[in-house]
Amino acid sequence: MQLLEAENAIAIAEADGADQYASDTIQKAKAFLAQGQDYYRRKQGITPIGAVARAATQSAEDARLLTLEKKQQEQAAAERQRARDRIAQAQSQAEQEAARAQEARDQAQREAEQRATAEQERQAAEQARLQAEQAAQQAAQDRAAAQQQLAQAEQARQNAIQQQQALAQQAEQARLQAQQADQARLQSEQQAAQQRQRLLTQLNQVLQTRDSARGLIVSMSDVLFDLNKATLRNGAQLRLAKVAGIILAYPDLKLEIDGFTDNTGTPQYNQTLSDKRAESVKKFLVSQGVAPDAVSTRGYGESNPVASNATASGRQMNRRVELVVSGAAIGGSAAPGAPGAQQPVGSAAPSIGSSQGNGSAQGTGSAQGNGSAQGTGPAQGTGSAQGTQGSAPVPAAPAASTTTAPAASTTTATPAQTGSQPGNVPASSNPAPAPPQNQQPANQQPGQSPPATPNPTPPPE
Repeated sequence: MQLLEAENAIAIAEADGADQYASDTIQKAKAFLAQGQDYYRRKQGITPIGAVARAATQSAEDARLLTLEKKQQEQAAAERQRARDRIAQAQSQAEQEAARAQEARDQAQREAEQRATAEQERQAAEQARLQAEQAAQQAAQDRAAAQQQLAQAEQARQNAIQQQQALAQQAEQARLQAQQADQARLQSEQQAAQQRQRLLTQLNQVLQTRDSARGLIVSMSDVLFDLNKATLRNGAQLRLAKVAGIILAYPDLKLEIDGFTDNTGTPQYNQTLSDKRAESVKKFLVSQGVAPDAVSTRGYGESNPVASNATASGRQMNRRVELVVSGAAIGGSAAPGAPGAQQPVGSAAPSIGSSQGNGSAQGTGSAQGNGSAQGTGPAQGTGSAQGTQGSAPVPAAPAASTTTAPAASTTTATPAQTGSQPGNVPASSNPAPAPPQNQQPANQQPGQSPPATPNPTPPPE
């Protein structure tokens, strides 16, 4: 079905003229489609076939949009050329009318000179008074005719001037209309950019958010879910309720919810867990009023990591759920891009219960897999870990305290519990690694650090 959708998208793009206006992009879509058909013939499985089919569909849609944009540009250029042609034609007509008026005046002047010469010859040839009177009367009549011709020529000149002014006014109106259309387009683009920045700021106040070519990406760390489950914790529900309220204030927004895990456990188990977590976030957002048809989910399992799975901090960075927000209200649909792309340094605020940096929070406790933090008290220290340039913000579990506290809890410490703001989690002087995702140390006691060696792979949920 996905290959058929890709074929239809390519056919639509070609029908719109993508071969002429976006040949590179449509060829890329065809290459993806050919790869997907090859996967299908070789029975490579739904996931690789779906991935290349979606890439082919997205590339075909990009080619179609680029074609429409270039066609609109050609139409605008043609309209401007027609306006210039109308102006030039009006000027040429006005010049021709003026030339004809001048020719009429010259002809009248020549005729007057000829009549004056004839009158002089008749006066010289005829001596009689009647002949002189007749000649005078004839001259008077000639003068009247010449004046009438001059009046007609003047009227023609006035008509030419009025026509030239009318054509100039039409050309000015056409120019003003084109200018108003450009201003309206620029205003619409500016409003979309302002709304995008405002939405980015609002979402960053709730969860870590960054801007990308795909849209605004809201990141949820694994500490917002119960251990090895897709159950949202109370803190996560509170944050998502705020996100839903923000989303509902913007019309026509689309949400793509992507789930990711580390490589701990089997690929099938990780894929199922990422699917369930993405679907759990969708169900909660829909329960808060977000339209179901505006939300889609995708589970990526252990694919598309943002950090190395060789370390506990890297695995914790890879355990996440991302909400990709896009739509015309903030400047267009989601552009193609790899999920889980790295975030530029300093581009977004940190998420709940995480520190921004190289993936580890210092303390005497450790992070417990799939979004829970285990310890005996609030985190202690004087600072937070700072990451290397070009890496995504690392969700780090709060470090355990060395003071006496009740039994260990599997819930995440919120800013109100720890006395700190999100992204400013204090760190202790003793670093402790986090255990792998999806595992619970069997022999761990409350208030104790987990063993350093990884546990066996958990069974699928």
